[in-house]
Amino acid sequence: LIPDTKISYFGLSVTIMLDSEDSTITYTTALPLPKYVPGPEEPEQAPPSPVYIPYVSESVYPEYIPPKDDVFLAKEQPLPATASPTVESPRYILESDSDKDLEEDDDED
Repeated sequence: LIPDTKISYFGLSVTIMLDSEDSTITYTTALPLPKYVPGPEEPEQAPPSPVYIPYVSESVYPEYIPPKDDVFLAKEQPLPATASPTVESPRYILESDSDKDLEEDDDED
């Protein structure tokens, strides 16, 4: 086993660790970029949040917004005639009586 060796160049220190007879070498350093300029740790002002929604005082496209008289409230809106393809199925039961259905199930057992 060879002891660790420290080498200095360009003001940086590198430790070379040699291990067993295989001579495995490990370099433990990261050189800074040549154009790196040290600056303050934190910016003066944080960047705006990506979730930020700016306030809009008036409608951008008023010609596409229906008049208030034409807008239905959620509870007043009519439902579509066919809400799902299940309604169109030949085995779909529109109305059922749960008490009667329970009696029929008991008879089948």
